[in-house]
Amino acid sequence: MGWDNWNAFQCNVNESLLLNTARAMVNYGLRDLGYDYIVLDDCWSIGRNSTGYLVANPEKFPNGMKYIADKLHGMGMKFGMYSSAGIYTCGRYPGSLGYEQKDADLWASWDVDYLKSQPGAFNDMDMLEVGNGGQTDSEYVVHFSMWAINSSPLLIGTNVLTLSPANLAIYSNPAVIALNQDSSGSAAVRKWQYFVNPDETGEGEIALWTRSMENGDQVFALLNAGNLSMTMNTTLYDIFLDAATAGAYQAPPELSESWDVYDLWANRMSDEEAGSIINGTASSIGADSNSTTRYNATATSYADGLTNNNTALYGSKVGTIGPGSQSRFSAIIDRHSVGLYRIRQASTTKRKRDEL
Repeated sequence: MGWDNWNAFQCNVNESLLLNTARAMVNYGLRDLGYDYIVLDDCWSIGRNSTGYLVANPEKFPNGMKYIADKLHGMGMKFGMYSSAGIYTCGRYPGSLGYEQKDADLWASWDVDYLKSQPGAFNDMDMLEVGNGGQTDSEYVVHFSMWAINSSPLLIGTNVLTLSPANLAIYSNPAVIALNQDSSGSAAVRKWQYFVNPDETGEGEIALWTRSMENGDQVFALLNAGNLSMTMNTTLYDIFLDAATAGAYQAPPELSESWDVYDLWANRMSDEEAGSIINGTASSIGADSNSTTRYNATATSYADGLTNNNTALYGSKVGTIGPGSQSRFSAIIDRHSVGLYRIRQASTTKRKRDEL
C-alpha cells in the first residue's frame, strides 16, 4: 500500500513532490491505514555513468536519492523505486537488462525498500485512479472495491495534495482495506454474470464475485455495471458454489449455518469528517479508538482488529443469510455501483458448534 506518481504526474516528478506527498499522507492518516510506500516511477534518471551505474536527475532531485530515503524513513514511510526488466523503461529511460546487479547495489546503497512490478507476486492490477477524473463517485467505489477484493496492491495514483474529501473517504475505508490486506492474499471468483440493459457505451452486466478470508469469513460483491439501479440478490449456494459442487457426497456444512451480513461501505466517513482531516481539525486515532469510520493499523494490525471485532473493520450489519442453500440476500444496487459485503458465522451458529 502506498502512493505512486505515474498516473497523475507521469514524468513531472521531483523531490518536493515526493516529500510533500509523504507529509500529507501522514497528516491525513493514510500512513496509519497502511499506505506507507512512496513509489517513484519512471523518468528519474539521466542515464548511466561511465561505470554503468544509473544517475539521478540532479535538477529534479538536487539532494540525491539517499536524502529522500532518509527523509521518508524519518516520517515512518518507505521508499519504492521503479525499473524495467528490459532495455528501456516505459518512458524510454535505461532499463535494468544486463545491469541487474549494479542497479540492485545502487538501490540498496540508497536504502530503497521496494522495487515495482515483480512478477509472480500479488495480483497487481496497477495504480488506483480514484481522484483522477473520468468516473463518478459510484464508479470510484467500484474501482476501489474490485482492487480490494482481488488483493491488488493499493497504490494511490492521484495528487494527494489536492485530494477531495469524497475521494479521501474512499481511500480511507478501513473495512475495505482490511479485506484487501487479508493474509490469504487470494483473488475473487466470479460466480455468475448476466448481460443487462446497456449504458451509453453499449455495455451492461451484473455479476457476483466471492472470496474466502483467512479467518473463515466470506466476502461477496454484487456488481451492477448496467444502466439502471436494480435489486440484486445471491443465495448461500451461490456464495459457496465451489464447495457445493466439489463432488462430495454430503453438502458442505456452510450451507447449514447462519451467516451475519455486513455492508463494508455502510460506514464510509462523511465528506464533512474527511474534510476535517484534510484541514487538520480532526482528532487523532489510536489503538483505543471506538470510531466506526477510521482506523489506525500502525497501532493495531488489521488481523488483530478483526479478531477483536473492531466495528470499523466490519462495516454495518445489514441482515442474515442461511441456513439453507436457497437462503437469499437482496439489496438495491445503484447504476454503475457495487454492494460489497462480508459474511461471518452468526453467533448462534458458533454457540451450537461449540456445544457439540
